[in-house]
Amino acid sequence: MKVAIYTRVSSAEQANEGYSIHEQKKKLISYCEIHDWNEYKVFTDAGISGGSMKRPALQNLMKQLSYFDLVLVYKLDRLTRNVRDLLDMLEEFEQYNVSFKSATEVFDTTSAIGKLFITMVGAMAEWERETIRERSLFGSRAAVREGNYIREAPFCYDNIEGKLHPNEHAKVIDLIVSMFKKGISANEIARRLNSSKVYVPKKKSWNRNSLIRLMRSPVLRGHTKYGDMLIENTHEPVLSKHDYNAINDAISSKTHKSKVKHHAIFRGALVCPQCNRRLHLYAGTVKDRKGYKYDVRRYKCETCSKNKDVKNVSFNEREVENKFINLLKSYELNKFHIRKVEPVKKIEYDIDKINKQKINYTRSWSLGYIEDDEYFELMEEINATKKMIEEQTTENKQSVSKEQIQSINNFILKGWEELTIKDKEELILSTVDKIEFNFIPKDKKHKTNTLDINNIHFKF
Repeated sequence: MKVAIYTRVSSAEQANEGYSIHEQKKKLISYCEIHDWNEYKVFTDAGISGGSMKRPALQNLMKQLSYFDLVLVYKLDRLTRNVRDLLDMLEEFEQYNVSFKSATEVFDTTSAIGKLFITMVGAMAEWERETIRERSLFGSRAAVREGNYIREAPFCYDNIEGKLHPNEHAKVIDLIVSMFKKGISANEIARRLNSSKVYVPKKKSWNRNSLIRLMRSPVLRGHTKYGDMLIENTHEPVLSKHDYNAINDAISSKTHKSKVKHHAIFRGALVCPQCNRRLHLYAGTVKDRKGYKYDVRRYKCETCSKNKDVKNVSFNEREVENKFINLLKSYELNKFHIRKVEPVKKIEYDIDKINKQKINYTRSWSLGYIEDDEYFELMEEINATKKMIEEQTTENKQSVSKEQIQSINNFILKGWEELTIKDKEELILSTVDKIEFNFIPKDKKHKTNTLDINNIHFKF
């Protein structure tokens, strides 16, 4: 008889009910020895709830079912507290002809009455779990109604016996408010805070979204939000109602969907050599000292332009166009890269798991288990992960033959001069992934800023 011993505790159970891993393992090994089951393997999940199947040891056990004859637990609720999960596992046990046994409960999974009994026991375990959760939520909501703060305190407050008191970090809020009042955008405020290293506990860096969520949080105004509950005036505010309204007006006035007002031939293709950000085109009409007007189309790194410690990367679109076309005509093979992109296998499975996690976060937030700031931060992270997986590809860099370069060149060069700016933009967007270059500022040799293209990555 080959036996898979499964043990599990959550921290609360280990402390309150004596279901320690050591005790479970000791008793179950003794149980095997009494029955002369000398071939066994122990699978242990420590500090993990039985309400979820996402347990490393349990998943490992299920993958090895074909090797065992029996799954042994100390008590049924060690395996699961969810009826649906229990029935699914029992069905899988049957497929592999594996028996299931609890050392402290009597039932036979091979009989109809035994299956009924184990289902009833599992239902009671699930009911107990839901009851505990409801009691916990009820107690938490009652504590909030009484004006207590039961979550982790924001960085600008200390939680003293359930009451929030402003601390030394409240001055950061004052600093942010003062910058908003001066008309500084949220993006610029975040940049200044990061560059000045104005950090607070559990805040590694600032960004626009986290800054706006912070300033809109009712906690700063002296209120406590818990799920659908909003209890006003529970503690001393660090943000006045007047400042709150002024900041929200400022944010709303600066928040809008940007519209493309002009076409850019190399939109999104030029990569800054200093910060690896994409360059943007600035187009408009300027007047010189003599009063003559002329059109300007310049690519500029927005990030580097705000940093005084680095060069201001900027040059005319015509410079890029000339260098790009001349390079295509030269056939410098070492400067061309073709990437064949194929989707990574099992991406759909990964996305499915992430979507389920998003649902779990949303459910926890709606029930009041997590605060607004924490919820939105988690959703931001998981959305970023989802985007990364969706964009994830298997890249296969190949050596570029002369024939391939010739084909690409003919495709791009054919009738280039006859194309409109819009047509050129569409052509580059469809064929070029990115252009890497060295920036050459104007000097005695170069009358204007220019560039030297290092690599062109094509989309094929």
